[in-house]
Amino acid sequence: MKASWRNGVAWLLAILVGIAIGLAGTAKLTTPDRWDGMFREFGYPNPELMVYLTGALELTGGLLLLAPPLAPYGAMLVGAVMFAAAASHVVTGIGSPFGPLVLLLLASVVGYLRWPRRWVPGGA
Repeated sequence: MKASWRNGVAWLLAILVGIAIGLAGTAKLTTPDRWDGMFREFGYPNPELMVYLTGALELTGGLLLLAPPLAPYGAMLVGAVMFAAAASHVVTGIGSPFGPLVLLLLASVVGYLRWPRRWVPGGA
């Protein structure tokens, strides 16, 4: 993939995932009462605190995705949170894990595309 295409795809996906996960995190931070019930059904200890923690992690990951040098770290953070979300859906049978898994996949692609490339002797 040419560098310009790689950069364009990375930006497009970073913006889409960053906005989606950032809005989800913002929703958890601004309307925590709406999420307490679901986190309680998932069986999380102290669901009120978990809503705030999850929202902060999602918002942070979304913002990190938008800073190219920090995007791989944002992708790892978003990936970990989305893996936990998908696992919660699968284990409890509440809702669908499809959304978190799609975000995990797209964040992984951003992380891969933004990972620093190293020069290798012989161009291999």
